Amino acid sequence: MRIHVADLLKHPGECKTYDMEVAMPGFTFGGEEVKPVSRLHLVVDACMADNVISVTGSGSIQVEFTCARCLRQFSQNLQVPIDERYVTLDAGMTQELADGEIRYYTGDSVDLLQAVTEALMLEIPMQSVCQEGCRGLCPRCGADLNWQDCKCVQSPIDPRLISLQ
Repeated sequence: MRIHVADLLKHPGECKTYDMEVAMPGFTFGGEEVKPVSRLHLVVDACMADNVISVTGSGSIQVEFTCARCLRQFSQNLQVPIDERYVTLDAGMTQELADGEIRYYTGDSVDLLQAVTEALMLEIPMQSVCQEGCRGLCPRCGADLNWQDCKCVQSPIDPRLISLQ
């Protein structure tokens, strides 16, 4: 996922808009497989000033999740904000990020894959649920309570534990 910035390098102070659709690879995050089901639609503006290329914009992508309550597969649209700064990697510089705010590039193109993947990870919910009112599974019989009521016998609660309910 590269943007060519040769024109920006020749004309500092100018900006250029990039509108692209890119296939994102799947990855594992928090022990869960993140599977994109659509291509990432990314619109970014790149501006060159003081030898720094600023890339700002946003993207959107459909991602498949497993509901944490009922274990059903569902897809959700995620908005991915991008706000990154890039400087050229000189021969004497290392490729470490300075305070995590500046990234490096070589040649006349900037690779956005790592920045977009990190921004996507920040948009993934801690617990993915298919709908806000998802009732989940019955802890006894495993029935999906969104589609049916289970036939489990609800035993009365011990009166000493009623305050914990």
